[in-house]
Amino acid sequence: MPSAAIARPASRTPFRPIGLWQLTIVGVAILVLLGANFGTNSDMEDIATKSSMLNTPIQAAVLGTLVWLAVHYRGLQTRALPALVPFLVLLALAAGSSLWSQAPDASLRRSLSLMSLLALAVYAQTVLGTVAFCRVHVLVTWIAAGASLAAAVVVPHSAFDLGEYATAIRGIFTQKNTLGDAMVVGTLALMYVVLKRRRVVGSDIATLVMAAAVIRLAQSTTALLLFLMIVTSTVYALLWMRGTAASIYGIILLTVLILSLALVMTMDPKAVYGALGKNETLTGRVQIWRAVVQAGQGWPLLGYGYSAFWLPDTHMVGDIWYEIGWKSPSAHSGYLDTIMQIGVLGLGILGWIAALTVVRAVKAIGRDRLAEGWWALTILATILFYNYDESSLPQPDIHLFQWALAFLACACPPMLHTVPIRLGFRAGDRPGGQFGRGPAR
Repeated sequence: MPSAAIARPASRTPFRPIGLWQLTIVGVAILVLLGANFGTNSDMEDIATKSSMLNTPIQAAVLGTLVWLAVHYRGLQTRALPALVPFLVLLALAAGSSLWSQAPDASLRRSLSLMSLLALAVYAQTVLGTVAFCRVHVLVTWIAAGASLAAAVVVPHSAFDLGEYATAIRGIFTQKNTLGDAMVVGTLALMYVVLKRRRVVGSDIATLVMAAAVIRLAQSTTALLLFLMIVTSTVYALLWMRGTAASIYGIILLTVLILSLALVMTMDPKAVYGALGKNETLTGRVQIWRAVVQAGQGWPLLGYGYSAFWLPDTHMVGDIWYEIGWKSPSAHSGYLDTIMQIGVLGLGILGWIAALTVVRAVKAIGRDRLAEGWWALTILATILFYNYDESSLPQPDIHLFQWALAFLACACPPMLHTVPIRLGFRAGDRPGGQFGRGPAR
């Protein structure tokens, strides 16, 4: 049965309409979290991953607007903060790391970015509504894909990667894997919209085809595997929702197929790596991991400061680059980067948040809120898999944002109402969920 949350409201809502400017800010904020480069990339390998000078003022403008929105809707958003306590603990550690950081100013700046990320998550849940936010995210995914393909035609020196992957498109991002990742998180946003709708429509298929094509052009193996995992997870959930005999047979068949693939990977990993265009060192990542552990002197308890490890003027990073023979911007492992930045303590906090996410998701599923619970579990699985050979943790990026949003969505059941949004674009759940009592202030 289609959700009544997307129907036109029968009565006047006390909440103020959300205009085009707020939706625009949300779209720009998503692009910032995705790591879009608001300019052209360099064709020199030593500075290829540096962002345009336009990024800083745009990020500052988004941060300022989010602060204003937090004040404007404080009556709604402050009620949601207790549900976000685990992430606030992470924020406290990130900000506190400036006391022992190699670069205190960098740690403080990135802590502000993390704070704005959490503020956006609270706004998305309590004011805009998670379904509406995900719809905006899907639209931004189309924009990012279109802009990247256009850049490949108009400014190919900027839109194509360098070195070994010179034929891979990076588009409006600084790396090809970042473009592939943008398609992955866009697919996650689409997943929530589909699960709330309980069916697939033509535009969903078009979005999936577009995302798969862009991932192929970006030559991102990790993104491809995650894309397939998310699509499979969505199919599982839809079959579960139907509850028919045919759905049960479909779930069994899909499970057998997945287990068979897992068995093949276990029995002949070399063949699997070869089919994916990888080797047993995961394209040199094993060498990076060893160099990082050696340079970081083991497993520090508190780390070297939030976003303060990969600084080019430190002897540790210099040693890593000398050891591996190229200037890697990260450890290519979110778990290692977390330990180097906020220590074993920080990794423990993330593990605690992951455990709480599983508990909340299972409770949501048990309360007949399969969309929220299944979505949260899929997001968590995506983050855990992605950070095995790529780095997003503990950075304030789109992955951490989606995690916080799903965490809130499981804790704050939406009420069957709509948010009035101008231009005929309506949200999928009432502002504030269980926290929304009275008009926004």
